[in-house]
Amino acid sequence: MPEDEGTQTRLKQALAVTLTGFERGEIGLGARKRRGFGECQVTGWQVETFDLKTPQGLIAWLEGSSDEKPTGKTVADLLGVSLPPDIRRRFNLIARFRLETSLLIRSGGRNPDDPDMTQLTSKRAGKEKPILSGTSLAGAIRGRALRIANTLILDETKAQKLVAGLFGPDEIKEKGKRKKGEEPWASRAVVRERTVKGRNDLVQTRIKIDRFTGGTYPGALFEQQPVFGGPNNEVCIEIELRNPKPAHIGLLLHVLKDLWTGDLPLGGEASVGRGRLKGVEAMLEFHSPDPEEHGWWKITSAGVDEATQAEKLNIEGPRKRLEAYAQAVQKEAHHEPKN
Repeated sequence: MPEDEGTQTRLKQALAVTLTGFERGEIGLGARKRRGFGECQVTGWQVETFDLKTPQGLIAWLEGSSDEKPTGKTVADLLGVSLPPDIRRRFNLIARFRLETSLLIRSGGRNPDDPDMTQLTSKRAGKEKPILSGTSLAGAIRGRALRIANTLILDETKAQKLVAGLFGPDEIKEKGKRKKGEEPWASRAVVRERTVKGRNDLVQTRIKIDRFTGGTYPGALFEQQPVFGGPNNEVCIEIELRNPKPAHIGLLLHVLKDLWTGDLPLGGEASVGRGRLKGVEAMLEFHSPDPEEHGWWKITSAGVDEATQAEKLNIEGPRKRLEAYAQAVQKEAHHEPKN
């Protein structure tokens, strides 16, 4: 550790900032971190201080025991420093939906007696729980975002660049085959993997249809075990946009509307009605060091208008800014987007 106290403090602050990312679950490990893989969280720290300039301190370090063990709830408290201001720009979306039909993200199952297709699960707290995977959700959102961008921008090239700037390139070429400007970049969108609350103990038997005759294949039966909606079912979606442009936020809001109204199904078997959601609540927050850019919104369902049969929404927060984000997608046609 340097002798200068100011340098010591800055180094401890840098270490505290990094470790706080693990403490808050903001740093993932391994590959595909921005699609829900590698999520982890540290729930406890142990900090010990050794003075390696003294024989006693060196011996204590070799023995792995120190008399200086600070106490505190966070790693910043244990290191004895305060965290610097958070100057990151990020847009967070946390939305809760009701599963109107059923959801099936295909998995082969774990046991020989399992149905042919089962809902994807993950072990949480020692039990297998059905999940909405980040890769499946990101794929559905990206496909719908591209359709929306093509419709609003009316320029296929600019629409593809806008979506690629949000989700990353659709194709990553090998290093030796890349041309200038084809270097890959990370996705701005971080899609979290979350559990699905619903009933997944029912097995449905289906038949295979011949596309040419419209009849059934003889003996072609298969079983599926999706998650079915119920009184207490819930699907949660959590997405973070890092350093987004207004058009990126606008695209996400357009996709949120399609998810909210059930127009964008998730998972497989959408042709038979699976994956339809109904919006319940959405929390939006734009974290920014600029007070004028920082914002918070809450959207909740308020029933159906009897006259128009359209759904009514309660929106807390500056509505005009949400409208400006939505309109920014069309304005993207007037300039060249950057990655």
